[in-house]
Amino acid sequence: MSAPAAVSRASEASDAPLGVTTLRKLRGAGVRPASELSAALAERLLPVRPDLAEILPFGGLRKGSTVAVLGSTSLTLALLAEATARGSWAAVVGRPDLGVLAAHELGVELARLVLVPDPGLELVPALDALFDGVDIIAFSFGCTKVRPSARPGLARKLSARARQRGAVLIVDESVPGADPIVRCTGRAWFGARHGHGALEYQRLRIEQEGRGHGGGAELCLPPQGDRLSESVAEVG
Repeated sequence: MSAPAAVSRASEASDAPLGVTTLRKLRGAGVRPASELSAALAERLLPVRPDLAEILPFGGLRKGSTVAVLGSTSLTLALLAEATARGSWAAVVGRPDLGVLAAHELGVELARLVLVPDPGLELVPALDALFDGVDIIAFSFGCTKVRPSARPGLARKLSARARQRGAVLIVDESVPGADPIVRCTGRAWFGARHGHGALEYQRLRIEQEGRGHGGGAELCLPPQGDRLSESVAEVG
């Protein structure tokens, strides 16, 4: 029986609200309540900060997906913050110049962050081991000696591992299978006056593209209390 036919027959049988028996029949016909669909989607997402949710297709990091973040290490770290704060483990691979203090200021829970500055010749085995133990891997292709022509093949292999393990892979190049692609197209720093003083935050111009979603936004990192509570502004 098709789903529309099942709904029609259930409506004819009784004017009363849908009960447990009717819901069981609808589930058997392939119909699921919206609340169940939302819950199922939520189970497949790792959380991100509310301002970053605005630039991701599902409002979070979809487990099993590959996300390309281009032009900003800060943006990559910011994507790790909420998930690690809520108990997920993350790994950053191939970024020997990563600033741990910067990661902390962006909200990353350092106690749940694994750093692999240089995986060397054991790149694939190291990543395989990480996929078995962490929820998010941020991988930089710049750390490898893999030829540019061979990187798409490596990307496909890593994306397949992420799907199999239900992990999120974040890469710093636009590679096959990456969706969405989040690109930093501009950056400005604020805080110093006339060349003096501490830098307080940076404003990033973000462009995002992916299936069924795209657009631009401005994002301020790191947050500085109420002064930057409205950290995302739609720009068109």
